[in-house]
Amino acid sequence: MTITVKLGDAKTELSELLPLVEAGQEVVIARGETPVARLSPIAATPGMNAEFTEEQLARRRAVIEDIIAFRDRMPSATAEEIDEWKKEGRR
Repeated sequence: MTITVKLGDAKTELSELLPLVEAGQEVVIARGETPVARLSPIAATPGMNAEFTEEQLARRRAVIEDIIAFRDRMPSATAEEIDEWKKEGRR
């Protein structure tokens, strides 16, 4: 069963919500009526307790290194430049 709480309630009731999560319950935090976050037990999170072979870990590390290298090669852009590019695409 999933419990949904509003953000303000989650802030004030976190100490009461955590034991529910630890017991296996899922808590969804909503801003107004819109769900924005989920608290779930770590054991219930898919892939969280998965064991990987050394080969799989090496591939994952290589991909992360490739992503970092790609990011470092990309020219930096200001928020204003990005906004301008968005506007250009809408013309």
